Amino acid sequence: MKKILLLVLCLVITGCTSKNNTEEKEVYKDVYLDLTNQMIKEDTGTSMEMCQFVGEDVDDQITSINEQLQEFYDYYYEIYKDEDLYAIELYNYPYTNERYVNLVYTFLEIPNYATDGNISSLCYDKKEGKFIDDDEAFKLADITYEQLEEAMSEYVGKKENYTGIEIREIAYYIDENSDVTFIVNYCSSIEGAIDECTSFYIYHNGEIQDTENRLDLMDLDLLDHTKTYDLALRSEAKG
Repeated sequence: MKKILLLVLCLVITGCTSKNNTEEKEVYKDVYLDLTNQMIKEDTGTSMEMCQFVGEDVDDQITSINEQLQEFYDYYYEIYKDEDLYAIELYNYPYTNERYVNLVYTFLEIPNYATDGNISSLCYDKKEGKFIDDDEAFKLADITYEQLEEAMSEYVGKKENYTGIEIREIAYYIDENSDVTFIVNYCSSIEGAIDECTSFYIYHNGEIQDTENRLDLMDLDLLDHTKTYDLALRSEAKG
């Protein structure tokens, strides 16, 4: 009887040990960013670039996103490729880490008045194999859109001669700890100014800060738009 109990105990212990040793490691999709399009016109100052999501695990949803990015780039390329008076700046900020592939991009037509331009972002979760939407980003940041808008209005309202109006656009990127940083394109009125102005602000864990200039987006690395990239190489993404 003792031998049988000992055998059963050994089997239980062995089974538990085996189970712990064979736990599956987290699997991440092979997805990253490549710079796929670029145009630089030194005479007018036009600089356009666009990354896309590539890798062995590209699926239909990623292909669809890439097609939309390409359509966006092509639309403005056709307008500005032969334009001699006006310019456009389409800049990419790739930020990658073990779990997330982030692409923030800004867009500004020149000349302009009182604006940092437009901003947008895409974030791919390599663990879940999908893109993060706005609702998920707000949930990860433990804040609602309404709370963010209220915080922005209060922050801008404290500036001299500024009156907050509304959020125009929101972009974001997520670090390896699922910590979300928002980039808010916020519209304000300034006493004495002819038009409203829009500026980029950084919101992170309840704190808001101005961007020193529209290309200073905290931890994000702007691609060097003064040189031409080898489009066959992986883009210089941070992480």
